[in-house]
Amino acid sequence: MLLRATALVFCLLAFGHAAQFNLTDSCNRPPEADNAALAALLQLVPPLPPLKSDNDECRLHSRLFHEELQEMKMWALKMYDSNSKIGSSLLNGNLVHLGDFDQCVSVLRSPEQMGGGPRVRGRYCAVSIYLEPVGLPKKWRELHSIIDLMKSHSAMSNEHQNNDLHLPTFSPVQLGFCIPDSCGHQDLEKSILEFLRPINITSGIDFKVKIGENSCRNGDANSMDIWTAITVLFVASLLLFALIGTHHEKAHTAEDGSLLPTATKGTFNRLLLAFSFRRNWRSLVDTDVPEDELSCLHGMRFIASLMIYIIHKVVFILFHPFSNRTDVANLLEGDWTMIFRAFWNWVDAFVIMSGLLTSFYAFKKLKAGQRLNIPKMYFQRYLKFTPMVFVWSLMLQNLMQHQISGPNLIRIVGPYIDNCKRGLLPVLTYTSVFDGLNKMCYPPAHQLVTDMHMYIMAPFIMMGIWKYPKKAPAALLAVVVALGAMKYSTVMKNDLGSFLFYGMSTETTVRSANAIYVNALHRLTPYLMGLSLGYILQITECKRVLSRVQMAAGTAIAIGCATYAMFGVSHTARKGYIYQVSEAAVFATFQPLMWGFALCWLVYCCATKQAPCWLRRFLTWRGFLVYSRLSYAIYLTQLYVVAVNVGNAVDATRFGVHRIFDLNDIALVGIISLLSTLILLLPLQDVSTLISGGYKPPNYSKYIKPVGDLTKEVSSSTECLVEAVEE
Repeated sequence: MLLRATALVFCLLAFGHAAQFNLTDSCNRPPEADNAALAALLQLVPPLPPLKSDNDECRLHSRLFHEELQEMKMWALKMYDSNSKIGSSLLNGNLVHLGDFDQCVSVLRSPEQMGGGPRVRGRYCAVSIYLEPVGLPKKWRELHSIIDLMKSHSAMSNEHQNNDLHLPTFSPVQLGFCIPDSCGHQDLEKSILEFLRPINITSGIDFKVKIGENSCRNGDANSMDIWTAITVLFVASLLLFALIGTHHEKAHTAEDGSLLPTATKGTFNRLLLAFSFRRNWRSLVDTDVPEDELSCLHGMRFIASLMIYIIHKVVFILFHPFSNRTDVANLLEGDWTMIFRAFWNWVDAFVIMSGLLTSFYAFKKLKAGQRLNIPKMYFQRYLKFTPMVFVWSLMLQNLMQHQISGPNLIRIVGPYIDNCKRGLLPVLTYTSVFDGLNKMCYPPAHQLVTDMHMYIMAPFIMMGIWKYPKKAPAALLAVVVALGAMKYSTVMKNDLGSFLFYGMSTETTVRSANAIYVNALHRLTPYLMGLSLGYILQITECKRVLSRVQMAAGTAIAIGCATYAMFGVSHTARKGYIYQVSEAAVFATFQPLMWGFALCWLVYCCATKQAPCWLRRFLTWRGFLVYSRLSYAIYLTQLYVVAVNVGNAVDATRFGVHRIFDLNDIALVGIISLLSTLILLLPLQDVSTLISGGYKPPNYSKYIKPVGDLTKEVSSSTECLVEAVEE
């Protein structure tokens, strides 16, 4: 294997030199010399034998390719050159060699130029070849070690028979083949298997070939269509409407900066004003908040959002054809990686905050003697979150295929685009998770769907708590116990994983995600804890009700719970870990309880001003408030931007930690999120109040006051000093 790989490397270098020599010096050399040089090259790196196919046209074109390759016809040389050539660093996991997609799909044998014969075009096919040693480990020890290095210790594994969502994996050799467009993926798969059959018998390695039904693409597959044009016009119209709204506001603004009454006269004028860039920018950067707002949530949202961005970035960057993937696998080993492997914690942070904010303001209304308008709650939430995810799903469906290179379009986002093209109704109806991740359109939408499902249940749970405050704790405890038992049983019965352990297969990842991650019932425990905390904060009016001893005990318990939720199964991040379903089931049962209590305790301490002053000052920094308003757009846009960036990387490079914090990606996510928030999210909040009848004219007085009212403001440093004196 090593000798053969070395020969292939030298062959690749020789071919590049010879091709350049033939193109530049062919006028000074006799044709016999060129043919001899090409024959020597083809002995080192022979093209795939003529494809074995039941299609007569495919067999004819394949034979014609071989014949005219010997004659050095340019179309045949391009088809040959477009195929993958195995490179160096095989023992460092460099198994991704994608060939040249653009050159392949540009191949054209024109009968007019060739003096007759058939017209042949190039078709690119992405191929995965799995290497499995068949001998006993003791007898084939060296071979097993070689395969283990080539597969980067199977840190992210996959098997040939798995047909799951496209996720990064270190298991297969991924190659690109250029074949005549009259041939299909089955013809190529049959021919490769035939070519590898003698090697399978003698090498001690079982080569298995996998070519998906959608793994082959022609050059016209990415041509512009009517839906692409409609999507571009739709997005442009949103921007145009925002510009018109901005002009409307400017035209109805007095010299002193106040808004004239004519600006909000009539429904259409109010609608225009809602989309004004200037108005929405002011709303975005306005850091004046009500006294009872839970400001510490903004800092918590920033931290959780940052961690989720890093997790998404790492997952997608592993698709990159790194030449040192074994080094990457070694970097992914260690207890510290549980910060990202225990991804449930960061996702549950948003679940807790969602339940907390829902109940905090709902119980505030109930305490004031108002009733919950449940249909209005549903309508406002639907109008707030749905349009943006619909727009990004539409862009994924019709635009992303024109922004990503062909090989990675097949490897990374092809299934998502195909799912979107089946229809966006599941996105609009929040039913996209019912068929599993394999059938979803826009990947980040799963969190929105499960959150919407829990939100639908929330009003009835809150009314039960409000009406039966003495019985509610026992009822909620019984529900949490039942949910824990159900989750434990589900993990045990289906052999699922509740954390990303070292060597976890993509098949286990997808099965686990479909069964528990996108299931609202299995995500309900931290949501109930958030709902309960909102009730407690309202009935206590965010005042201190615990003694110092109770606070110290609660803090110690919270730290212990957070430590278990984050590092309780840290040994699973080490090489050689053997998966144990009982361990995964126990962690799945207690993790949401432990992490939920830790976060709820932190919020309680901050809301009642019993947390350390430096911590409260950090979490309530006003910059986090602005970020918090952008966080929904950041969550939706980050995967699109990261996927496009990684999708255009087809050449092998070396991995470095700096790639995770790509400033270009971060800046682009920030800019697009800002525009999305100003054009869609903030305007639609006004539109929802306009439709529901709760519209109030905007108050611009605070923007034109020369000096603010400082008597009502107390700086955080002064507040901390006062607390220290009181203690």
